[in-house]
Amino acid sequence: FRDPRARLHSAYHNGLHAVGMPLQQQREMHLSNPSYKEYAAWPGIAGCQTRMLIGRACNEPYNVTESDVELAISRVRAKFAFVGLTDEWNDSVCLFYAMFGGNMTHHAFKNIRDTAKFHKDYDPEAYKVHFTPEDDPADWRLYEEVKAVFRENQRLFGLPRALQIDGEQ
Repeated sequence: FRDPRARLHSAYHNGLHAVGMPLQQQREMHLSNPSYKEYAAWPGIAGCQTRMLIGRACNEPYNVTESDVELAISRVRAKFAFVGLTDEWNDSVCLFYAMFGGNMTHHAFKNIRDTAKFHKDYDPEAYKVHFTPEDDPADWRLYEEVKAVFRENQRLFGLPRALQIDGEQ
């Protein structure tokens, strides 16, 4: 799972990504040349991860409800054998191997989609400046729950945390 702020930032820089949004609405959005905040507030942009977990398209023009967030969270807790965090990739790889076994190799830790290699002006940490949890409250709530599941599994499998992220303990 990805920090919703990072997802919004990446989608913004990926041509105002809007899979599932009707083409006319996409055109209107592109023509408006939205700022970061305007993009996040555009109907159908925020709530992507929640929408996908309840069986809808990422940017479908559907207003995510509190019930939808609860359903997405319940699906993560009941139906996912594993959750990882892109911001904690190395810890996620270690947890996966601890949970399911196999021969861990250095290849599993490699970033094969390093945006900075393809877009020289892209700053992967800029999302922390441009977006806040309030820009995508549904996905933020889901992400916080996913992080809790991830931490529970780290404890359950006896894995120390390699990094301290955003002041978490």
